[in-house]
Amino acid sequence: MLWKYISLNPIRSVKAPSVPRRNHSTWTPEQMMLFLEHVRHHRWYALWVLEASTGVRRSELCGVEIAAFGLSKKVVRMAATTRVIAAGKAVKGSGKSQKSRRLLALDSFTTGVLTVHFQQLEKEKQDWGDAYQDHGLAFCWEDGRPIYPDTITEEFNKIVDFLGLPKIRFHDSGTPTRRSHCARVCTRRLSALAWGTRPWRSPSTPTPRTSRTLIATPPRQ
Repeated sequence: MLWKYISLNPIRSVKAPSVPRRNHSTWTPEQMMLFLEHVRHHRWYALWVLEASTGVRRSELCGVEIAAFGLSKKVVRMAATTRVIAAGKAVKGSGKSQKSRRLLALDSFTTGVLTVHFQQLEKEKQDWGDAYQDHGLAFCWEDGRPIYPDTITEEFNKIVDFLGLPKIRFHDSGTPTRRSHCARVCTRRLSALAWGTRPWRSPSTPTPRTSRTLIATPPRQ
């Protein structure tokens, strides 16, 4: 091309080899149910349920704000605000692409869990008073501080190891190819719900915190 021996660049006609997509390892509905039943006392129960039913990214869970949820309409709008790791620090991000800005529908069970979760956040905000660090986040520590994204993954892996479940990536617990089926099965099995008082355990504080949460009655055989 440079010496004008040929008029066309043959490289432009070469097609790049296709890279096979890696198959995602996912859980069965039974394995998902085992995990969700185990974490019903966990501070991040609503976070686990939202991930299982929607498959949102870890950075989105850390950055989504309470204002993004429309629980009366059973939706959440995933916007540009995320929390990602940069230079060893958790900072605000803008999502992977324009497709990350989307409106997601929530099932009734997830909506109920989130309703209780937000009530608890409001109570903590009042308890902490002026010391509360209000970032408007849906998932945070008791004093409002943002959650470090890697902390979620570490906690997830600890629970998975404790339960002896197959090791999967945190995001794969809500992989789109499986989450709709798992969500339907899990919602059906947790459809008989009653209100009660139960301890809410936090990864950072071993002392139980009392809150009103959903208690699932055994499904009919």
